[in-house]
Amino acid sequence: MKKLLKKFFNKIKNILEIISISLGIFFLLVSIATIEDREYLFTFIFFIISIISFYFSRKKIIHFFEKIKTKFMHDTHHSDKPINSINNDLYIFNNSEYIIECENKFVDNYIILDLQTTGLNSSTDEITEIGALKFDNNKLIDTFQTLVKPSSYIPENIIEINGITNKELENAKTIEFILPKFIDFIEDYTLIAHNNSFDLTFLLRNLQKYNIPCIKNKTIDTLSLSRKYIPYLENYQLETLKEFFKIDNNSHRAIHNCEATNKVYQYCKKEAENKLIKNKKGK
Repeated sequence: MKKLLKKFFNKIKNILEIISISLGIFFLLVSIATIEDREYLFTFIFFIISIISFYFSRKKIIHFFEKIKTKFMHDTHHSDKPINSINNDLYIFNNSEYIIECENKFVDNYIILDLQTTGLNSSTDEITEIGALKFDNNKLIDTFQTLVKPSSYIPENIIEINGITNKELENAKTIEFILPKFIDFIEDYTLIAHNNSFDLTFLLRNLQKYNIPCIKNKTIDTLSLSRKYIPYLENYQLETLKEFFKIDNNSHRAIHNCEATNKVYQYCKKEAENKLIKNKKGK
């Protein structure tokens, strides 16, 4: 029911934004017409009305121009260049530097990773859930999922987002006991996550905190991939991509996010392969 209401209100919002744009264009044209008649007061009034109309529909206008930009750059976005233009990511904690190498090609053996946390700040917030899916030759072969007990209570606003309650975490193990097992699980597989800098920041900070050697795994960010291979979306949040792929799952739990992230990765991988085949045929 909530999903239907959300879709209904989104449609109403879109209709109102289109009306607002139409009014903005109309009053802008009227204000221009009044200049010829030297009705400067009316010119000013109509111009202000048009600006207000455009302001209320600014997101729709920005999205429209982003579509045009994406369309003109479509061939560039689908080139045969490496999937990441950056060779590595640099993370610094307590004056210590950690360099994580970005994978520059699509891989068939990988691990999809997602972390749930008590907040967004890795220096003050903590991990509450780790989820990971291990793939060999693009086939799921193993799963890692565990709740993690933080040292403080989870804020109510975070509970509303991921659904993990403080009661659920009462009997969970703390991160220092879980991390070694997780490091054994990921081995040397390429790590894939959506907006991977978030997950890696929490992971690396905790490795440093508990004197566990830094991982050497290469990484892929599906946020960057989706922007490159799935044009025209309003944004590239995982929830938006779930709607794009018609994944009927509103859960924010780690494993469910991993499943959605894998869907994004495989789609982008297929798009890149199709583009490569098309380019070879064109030569």
